[in-house]
Amino acid sequence: MSKSQRYAPFLNNTLKPGESCNDKLRSVVATYQFRHEVQYWKDNGVDFSLYLYVPEVDPITGDTHHERADHNHLLKRIAKHTREGNNGDLNYERFDEAMRSPMTGLTHAALVGLRKQSVPDAEKLLSFHVAKFFRDNNYIPEADYVKTVAEWLEASDGRGLSQLQRCRQNYRMLNYILDEWIPWHRDNYDLSSLDVNK
Repeated sequence: MSKSQRYAPFLNNTLKPGESCNDKLRSVVATYQFRHEVQYWKDNGVDFSLYLYVPEVDPITGDTHHERADHNHLLKRIAKHTREGNNGDLNYERFDEAMRSPMTGLTHAALVGLRKQSVPDAEKLLSFHVAKFFRDNNYIPEADYVKTVAEWLEASDGRGLSQLQRCRQNYRMLNYILDEWIPWHRDNYDLSSLDVNK
């Protein structure tokens, strides 16, 4: 049995207060459904140990490709996640402070998500100006988070960046996500060991 087969990453799950027996069973079922789906795609040639997605294949050339417009949808999801306060490492009152600073360009509408489908509002919430405000005020977790997302967006857009810069900024975002979802990824880089219950 290989090391990755013996590795049990799901042991770090803790029961939430008020979690019922059905909730616990859903967690177990979700884990096995995820493993089954990963195995299905592995059997069909998709390497989930290195990638977290099924790449799109051009039907004519057979080359894999990435739809560049997808990054705007992801940005809106990240902004929604941020507004809902789903990152325990961040102090969300600091975003309110950033809104009050004239140097950030952050508006009330962007902060609270009045226009939920607005890409410009998401860009204002997660901009380099907001990251600089956090850095200048020594709000390091918030600065790192916003800068990581802003750099990822810049890399996804791609204009004015070298391929190396784009690659570095995309990997910084990937590692930020993996640090949360797969904390063991630096020791065991098998992305199929993702904990779907996080």
